[in-house]
Amino acid sequence: MNKAPHLDEQQHFAQLERVTQNGLHEFQRTGSALAEIRDGRLYRAAHTTFDVYLQERWNFSRQHAGRLIAAAEVA
Repeated sequence: MNKAPHLDEQQHFAQLERVTQNGLHEFQRTGSALAEIRDGRLYRAAHTTFDVYLQERWNFSRQHAGRLIAAAEVA
């Protein structure tokens, strides 16, 4: 027999769904921003390559940034 979730559980679930929704929006914005930085070579003022920029500024690998960019493009 399934019981109805407690109010606290429902509120917690709703909060986690809001976090997830906001996160989806933010990763899209992040991926788009990284693509624009890469494509416009906007990192050049302080970094020799996009890879160096990613590592020094964000501690991202190129693969991680590529996943964010690709996901933003798909979304």
